[in-house]
Amino acid sequence: MSASVASRPARPRGHHTGHRSSRSHAQDSPSSDSQAVTTTATNLSESEELRALRRKYSDRLSTLKEMFPSWTDEDLLSVLNDVNGSLEIAVGRISEGERQKILNG
Repeated sequence: MSASVASRPARPRGHHTGHRSSRSHAQDSPSSDSQAVTTTATNLSESEELRALRRKYSDRLSTLKEMFPSWTDEDLLSVLNDVNGSLEIAVGRISEGERQKILNG
């Protein structure tokens, strides 16, 4: 009998049903909750900016994504925003950045 008990993984204390309450989560990591709120607030404002840029440059973003698939949408939108939406200048800057990465290792 003790062999079967030893072979089963131990469950976390206080979580017999498999459901976690928000109270038990807060007790597990009190500092992570405040960090999560700060991160969420930051992400919301970034998301609003990104959504606005995505709407503004949607056609050019899809072109850049095809040309530079390793770049994130956020990075591509940032370049587009920096060059006031000029696809040609954006491609030049991204290509130059890619070239510098290759040269610098």
